[in-house]
Amino acid sequence: MREADIGRNMDTMDLRPSPWGRRIIPLAAAALLMASLFGHPPLVAASTVPTTTTAVYEIQPELGRVHATVTLKVTNRIPSVTHGYTITNYYINEVSFAAHEDGTNFHATTTGGSARVTLSRKEGYLPTATVHFPATFYGKTRVITVTYDIVGSPPRSDNPNRIGKAFATFCAFPPGVYVGDPEQFSVIVPSGFEIKQTDGEALSSQTIDGNRTLMTNGPAPRPDSDSFTGACLVVTNPDAFATTETSTASGITVVTEAWPEDEQWGDALSQAAGPNLEALEQAIGLSPNTDAITIREVLAEALSGYAGSFDTKNSVALVSEDSLEPIVAAHELAHAWFNDSFTAENWIWEGYAEYYGRRILGTNVIFPCAEPDATVQDLVTLDAWKYLPPIWTEDDSAQIAAQYDTACWVITEVGNRAGEDAMREIVQAAHDWEIPYLGAGPAETFDPKPVTWQRWLDLADERGLVPAAEPDLDWLQGLLVELGAASGSATLADRSASRASYHELLAASTPWAAPFAIREEMAKWEFDTATELIVLGTNIDAAHDEAVGEVPELDSSTVVEDAYEGAQTADDLDAALTVAEAEAEAAAVVADAVTAADAETNPVEAVGLLGEDLGTDAAAAVDSLVAGDFEEATSVANGTIQTRADAALGGGIRLGGVLLALVVVAGGTTLLRRRRGRCQPVLAEGQGDLAAVAG
Repeated sequence: MREADIGRNMDTMDLRPSPWGRRIIPLAAAALLMASLFGHPPLVAASTVPTTTTAVYEIQPELGRVHATVTLKVTNRIPSVTHGYTITNYYINEVSFAAHEDGTNFHATTTGGSARVTLSRKEGYLPTATVHFPATFYGKTRVITVTYDIVGSPPRSDNPNRIGKAFATFCAFPPGVYVGDPEQFSVIVPSGFEIKQTDGEALSSQTIDGNRTLMTNGPAPRPDSDSFTGACLVVTNPDAFATTETSTASGITVVTEAWPEDEQWGDALSQAAGPNLEALEQAIGLSPNTDAITIREVLAEALSGYAGSFDTKNSVALVSEDSLEPIVAAHELAHAWFNDSFTAENWIWEGYAEYYGRRILGTNVIFPCAEPDATVQDLVTLDAWKYLPPIWTEDDSAQIAAQYDTACWVITEVGNRAGEDAMREIVQAAHDWEIPYLGAGPAETFDPKPVTWQRWLDLADERGLVPAAEPDLDWLQGLLVELGAASGSATLADRSASRASYHELLAASTPWAAPFAIREEMAKWEFDTATELIVLGTNIDAAHDEAVGEVPELDSSTVVEDAYEGAQTADDLDAALTVAEAEAEAAAVVADAVTAADAETNPVEAVGLLGEDLGTDAAAAVDSLVAGDFEEATSVANGTIQTRADAALGGGIRLGGVLLALVVVAGGTTLLRRRRGRCQPVLAEGQGDLAAVAG
């Protein structure tokens, strides 16, 4: 007598959940979902009906499928039972296992008879494949082989399985039957494919048939848990992509790699790639730091919910099969410039990529990024950039989208206020690691490191907004604070005060450029030190202005200017102040000399200055002053002043000498005449009267 129902009940297993779920669930999350939802098989002791299960999944890219082979070895160890004169023999005539969701073309074979497979499905779970075979009685072992195909779904379909010539992804797993029974699975990957395991237990690999790779987990007992004991794989054959290659005018090669089965994606991306990259070069004003860029089609789920990503190290833009819109490729191409080598801040590089991606497409997309409304901004804290979790919700997606929109709007607003040329200047300066604050010569540079938000803020302000005459020095700083992209209110307050003093100094000392000593401290955000040096610079400028007020010719002098602009350190700036003060002191003396030289003179002073040229002396003092020879200028000026002061005395002395000389001469003449009277000769006739008068 037989009791088929008993045997059948013992060989029924629970359904395992589908690893895929909704289409939006990424590949890694799919495996997690499988792990969390797998049901338990019946808790039947392995010693009663032991079953060994082995599954081999062979990827067959040319056929667009994975060929699965499941081998079940079943032993009946249920002894016969005697009830009085009745003997009950238990047999096994079917066994069930979990099949792949996309399995089709099931076929079963067994020795000593035929076998067939029936499927049952339940939404959200993996199908149950039940194998029917001839009755197997106590002590007997039967080996059943089931083959079926896992067919890849077409691009942009709801099912994320893809089995193509260049790209394949799916999850393999052991379809074990009983808790504690041995189970094993392996995957055979053809030669030429690169293998990446995205989830599940680590698989070992070995080469078989001289070229194919066998990935296996080794035999292990089926666990009594919901853990996912399978593995999700992504395999890629770089040589099998449908490739299109073009070059930009600057010589950069752009390669588009599409799945051979997806002509629509390949046509859309290959036609736009080259022109988009060339347009980005022109808009940004720089060529990317690479000779070649590849745009590769990937499974949407492999990007964890994003439309694309950029591999900076290899210059590869991964673009989802779903992303046929031009903005996605343009955005990812822009990451050839704007990535973690450009800046340490996610929001800056994503904002720039979206800004320039939109800019080059013009009317094809909404440009520029509009200001997000208050509700959207409430979702954003830019310096705490968030990523989509493995399984995300609509709220998660809304928050991520708000981040991108807000970051793009910040960059757009800077562009609107600063202008296109200034935007290039900002990017170029960041690219070259230049300090934001410019001096008289070429910009000094920092160590070659990605820019922080602090340096980017300084660059945007000093290279973009200030030259564009933005009236509010704190506009961008305030915006970043509002959006959570800048932290440290005390430091920002110090920055605001220092920048106000700095620009007051620039305005007062025009056309002088600020010295490196000040600009370095500003760029380092050492605002206490910077403020002290700004005061020092203000004193230098004031001293020079005072000197120019005394001697206008000093307006053309570069002596103090050179000392000021060339100050590399605080000590240099102290030295420049010493020069400025010496100039002012000398200028006061020279100004007095000029005044003295130009003053009107009376006759006595004029006599005293005979042989002197005070104008020439004062001019010489001015020339020495302008040349920076303050000692000579002071000496000449003091000499001029003294000469002018001594003019009256000198004139008096000179005039006294002249009078004395005249008196002496007059006295000498009288004496001579008197002497002549004593020896008067006999006068000729007619000279008497004259002689009388003369006597």
